[in-house]
Formats: sequence, C-alpha cells, structure tokens
Amino acid sequence: MRISHKNKFIWISKPKTGSTSYRKLLDEHSDVFSCQEFPFHHHVTLAQLKSTFEKEGWNFEDYYKIVGVRNPYTLVLSLFTYGKPDKNNVFWWQKSDSYKPDELSTFTSFITNKSNHGWFYNRHRIDVYSNDLSGEQLADLVFPVDLKNEFSTSFYKNTGILLGEPPRLNNSEKSDILVEEVRDCFNSGDLHKVFLDIFEKDIARFDYLNPFK
Repeated sequence: MRISHKNKFIWISKPKTGSTSYRKLLDEHSDVFSCQEFPFHHHVTLAQLKSTFEKEGWNFEDYYKIVGVRNPYTLVLSLFTYGKPDKNNVFWWQKSDSYKPDELSTFTSFITNKSNHGWFYNRHRIDVYSNDLSGEQLADLVFPVDLKNEFSTSFYKNTGILLGEPPRLNNSEKSDILVEEVRDCFNSGDLHKVFLDIFEKDIARFDYLNPFK
C-alpha cells in the first residue's frame, strides 16, 4: 500500500500481483508507507483504508484509488511457490515451530486443501481489495498488472506523475516438474470447477484464460 496526500493517490497492494515492485516504483511520490501492522498494512483493502480515512478526517473521495490484479491461475501458483507450505500446510511466514522446510507440500495437496479454498476466497479475490462490504467498487482503476501502459497512462492523467517501469522483484522459479503438476491440476474437471467457483468473477471480469492447457 502507498498513499500520497500531496499527489492524492492510493495504491492498494493485492498479494502476489507485483505489489512489491509497484510499491518501490511509487516510493518517491508517497507520503504514507505500508508496514506489517494495521491500519497501514502492506495488503490493507480499500474498504479498511476508507474507514481509517474517516477516522483521520481525510477525504477519501479526493484520492485516485488503484488496485492491480493478476490472472488467478498464475496467482495461486505464485502463492504456492512464494509461501512454500509444508506437508501440514504451514507457510514459512507463519514463523511456527511446527514448520518443516524439509517436508514441503506438493501443489496438488496445496490446491486441494479446503482451508486454502477459504483463504483464496477471503483474501485473494479482486472484490476483497477493490469493493466495500456492500459490493460497491471503491477503486477508480482496477487493472491487470501485466498491462503496465494502462496503469502508467491513467496514473499520469490523474496525478500528473510520469512513472518508469516497475522493477522485477520477488520472482520465484518454477521447475518443469512443478509446471506439469500444475497443468494436471488445472485440467482436472472436479478440481478446476472448485477453482472456477472461487475466482468466477475475477476470471470473467478480465476474460482470463487457463495458461496451463
């Protein structure tokens, strides 16, 4: 998350959508920098920020509000490779004594775990970050992060700031074996249906396709 009171913008960092790269790009133009704690958590939602703005007496409507999004198929794979869940579905960032880095989960186990289905739905859909609780969109721009020109053009039009390219950060390598396993999972009828049910609106909104056909 980045906020500029001077330039009147809010950037919302949806997890695993190039958020670290875009935060770095916006640093020099920002006044408020995200951290690990609320109300300015790295991955705070617009609805949560709106509440904070009201408490602080800041006019939320004066700010240009942006949310970057990503194809859910590659998003979920990135969550897996970044999170490195172990066989008990404990992630490295949970800093638990029970985490077993030498006994990591397979992607198949990760994607079939029902607790992860709830996590995907509650923390990784577009609407969670761009909308309020009634479903009304709060963001002025919701854009796929691979369409950088759409973002930079709109950002310049609304803030007068001309941005360069975001740096490439936090990229995880995917082995051929992993990609084959992912392909098998996303072409399994029952499993694919569960995935589509979770991300139905996200996929329909930007006509996202399964890149693992």
